[in-house]
Amino acid sequence: MNAYRGITESVDSFRGEEFKRLRNRETFRLCGIITKVEKKISRKDNRPWAIISLSTRTHHYSLNAFAETF
Repeated sequence: MNAYRGITESVDSFRGEEFKRLRNRETFRLCGIITKVEKKISRKDNRPWAIISLSTRTHHYSLNAFAETF
């Protein structure tokens, strides 16, 4: 990620723990590397979704991608 340092600062719409202040369903941009995708099936309506692990230069995030996004 160090090779992309300039890009990440210009692409990211928040830094570090600022994501906790985002409103529900607010859009954001985050530049990183997907390190893991864990595919799931919803019990409610049998639709696919996934837990995506994304790493940036300084943080690691776990993101849920529900059926509409996934």
